[in-house]
Amino acid sequence: MTSMKNVGIILLLAFNMSFLWSQSRKNSNEVAVIRELKVSEWGGKSYRFSADIKGENFDDLSEAGLNTVQLGKGKFNLLNHTAAQSRISGSGDNKNWKTVTIEGKIDPESQLIWLYLLTFGNGKFYFDNLKLNIQTQDGWKDIPIENADFEQTDDVKKALKPYKNTAPLTKNENIKAVITTSDHNKALMFESKNNTFHYETYYGYNPAKGHYITLTDGKKIYYETYGEGESLLLLHGNGESINSFKNQIPELSKYYRIIAVDTRGQGKSVDQDSEFFNYQMFEKDLEEIISQLQLQKVNIIGWSDGAITGMLYAIQHPEKVQKLVLMGANLNPSEEAVSSKILNQAERDIEKLKKQNDPQNKTVIKLLEMILKEPNIPVSELSKIKAETLVMAGEKDLILEKHTELIAQHIPDSELKIIKGETHFLPIENPALFNKTVLEFLRKER
Repeated sequence: MTSMKNVGIILLLAFNMSFLWSQSRKNSNEVAVIRELKVSEWGGKSYRFSADIKGENFDDLSEAGLNTVQLGKGKFNLLNHTAAQSRISGSGDNKNWKTVTIEGKIDPESQLIWLYLLTFGNGKFYFDNLKLNIQTQDGWKDIPIENADFEQTDDVKKALKPYKNTAPLTKNENIKAVITTSDHNKALMFESKNNTFHYETYYGYNPAKGHYITLTDGKKIYYETYGEGESLLLLHGNGESINSFKNQIPELSKYYRIIAVDTRGQGKSVDQDSEFFNYQMFEKDLEEIISQLQLQKVNIIGWSDGAITGMLYAIQHPEKVQKLVLMGANLNPSEEAVSSKILNQAERDIEKLKKQNDPQNKTVIKLLEMILKEPNIPVSELSKIKAETLVMAGEKDLILEKHTELIAQHIPDSELKIIKGETHFLPIENPALFNKTVLEFLRKER
């Protein structure tokens, strides 16, 4: 099963995505308003998105700029983005207007494009003359953007009505938006003050805590360690990385020595050569990791695909696992176990990626194919698990509730928790509840 929800769309709102080292800079006054336009008829064609931008009263860490995101069919079908590549910063002379431009291609599968206006930090940030152009046989074609020059109204609420993600402008008292008159006539201005900056560890890209293990087949598996105490391994879902546990590691590392692993072919554990992936391969990798680290007994939290890997390891090595947490696990890929929506989506995604005939898609295709073909664990095998086990899922999980109940019924020393109102993405969507539930189980004395 997969935990590949396109949280990337949300993550794009963090404007400093290029800062992917041990820490990333966060601030209290980010603005990311989105204008949505249809682009389905322009698939495969080049585009340019531009706007005039200037800034006043910048500090050295402040920035303003543009971004684009393309979406296919479906709410979270993120196709590509520009990673906030076009911006102005406080380090230069940006009191005069500058035309900032993003260039790219419309994905053949794109239905929509999101045009972002972004600000970060303190200052006054001005935007004007938004333009989206598509290259056709007859030259560059202007795609209409209503009120692109902000001349139609002085009412900022009306001006921002066509935009998404405007809630922070009303909820944060330190950010305000106005239509202002300047040397460009009217323009949209965001003013941010009393901004606070802090730094957060970017888990999965932290060289101070990162290590590699070389497997017997020559592949390298990346992992990071945090905290002290009993060993607690964190195993992420399909297509994810260590960073999917960013909301768990700080809390869990207060009590345990965290060993967070990038599974083969994911995160920084690159594997473009293997013909296919399966959970038996991932379980063997986990066995080698535990052996090379000379761990005598471990605790495991597995989420989605990671839960399947952890379950297989506990079956094969029951003496090595003390406590086991399974979040959103499944035994097989049938519609009796998994929501048909995710199976159908995986089929569509595989077909689309194969049509692109891009070698870079090979790993993603292999991971998606696992969703349709894997795992295949007989229910009878679950009786071999000797670890105390917490079997978890959300009430609205991608894994059907009856199937989660089936897993718990056949693991001898297990506890079942179906979390009311929550989904397969509980560790991201409600980390406080997930962490509390897991720690109560892990720290409970027998």
